[in-house]
Amino acid sequence: MQINNEASALWKVHYKISRISILAVIFCCLMAVLVVRQFNLQIIQEEYGTGTDRTDIKVIAQNAARGNIYDCNGKILATNRYSYNITIADTGSYKTDREKHLALNSIIYKLLAEGAKYNIKFNSGIEIITEEDGRYQYTTDGTALLRFKADIFGQADPGKLVKEQKEADAQDCIKYLSGNSRYCLYGQGKEKYTKEELYKYGLPEKYTKEQVLNIVGIRYMLSLNRKRSYIPVTIAADVPYKMMVYVKENSDILQGTDIEKELVRIYKGGEAFAHILGYTGKVPAEESEEAKKDGMYYVQETDTGRTGIEYYMNDVLSGKNGRRKITVNSGGKVVNDNIVEEPKTGRDVYLSIDKSLQNAVYNILEKKLADILIENL
Repeated sequence: MQINNEASALWKVHYKISRISILAVIFCCLMAVLVVRQFNLQIIQEEYGTGTDRTDIKVIAQNAARGNIYDCNGKILATNRYSYNITIADTGSYKTDREKHLALNSIIYKLLAEGAKYNIKFNSGIEIITEEDGRYQYTTDGTALLRFKADIFGQADPGKLVKEQKEADAQDCIKYLSGNSRYCLYGQGKEKYTKEELYKYGLPEKYTKEQVLNIVGIRYMLSLNRKRSYIPVTIAADVPYKMMVYVKENSDILQGTDIEKELVRIYKGGEAFAHILGYTGKVPAEESEEAKKDGMYYVQETDTGRTGIEYYMNDVLSGKNGRRKITVNSGGKVVNDNIVEEPKTGRDVYLSIDKSLQNAVYNILEKKLADILIENL
């Protein structure tokens, strides 16, 4: 009986040990799975930026083409054409800030140098111009200038600007922006760029005043756009074909640059139709917000009729914007881009006015007015 009790006790101990061993094995397996999963999330997906917790989906409007406007005989009075623009976005991955500044400045400098061959005017996006005497000058004043200076010096509130910042002239602002602590045209931190670095990135030792203005201006636009870095910044509009070819063929060294086409409204009616047709313009911010409240799909970049036929027939002419759905990672880089709704072109409008007759009457009236003015001299 005693032997049986001892055997029973030993069996129970063995059973407990076996059960603990099994639980330990299961626990180890679960831990291994967790470790692998953690590695996958933190290392692999971080490297490629595809982790579900690191992405965000954005919906961007695709502007629809406006319908044409014709006279009673089918002659075009208003239509569209494509403008091909240079855009840039900071899509690079950099090991250091120094590398980032060298890379971005190099890309912009190369675009400026090539664009100079075709007299392309770049959009610096900054409230400063270069005067004929070579000095920089603000293009705004008052409250707007203080707001601009606050953006330049990284202050959310213009009231927090120190005296030196408030009194900074355009030369001071450009010096600060091009300096080694901001956009680093000549060096980064306490160290100037070496000749080897300048050669590697194709940068000069000195820039012209216009080049400095354009480089810091484009860098400034990119910094303002950093929260929407997935949307490129337009830096030159309606560029010639040869410039388009240069950008496309050198996409490997011009990282983040592209050619995007934009519809531009053109009028063929002449001065005689200016007051009749009106014009289009971007949707003001306040109207864009009101449109959203009413369930209408507008974006601030959308062209809409502002006066004349363009305004009164806007619902017919404007069509319907499409939508692009893009996925961006935590660094603002696009990892997926899909068109979910194609834009629908607006409908055409035919007027009862005869283009030839309207121009003839306009010319007669213009001549009569000129004769009256001459008689009264």
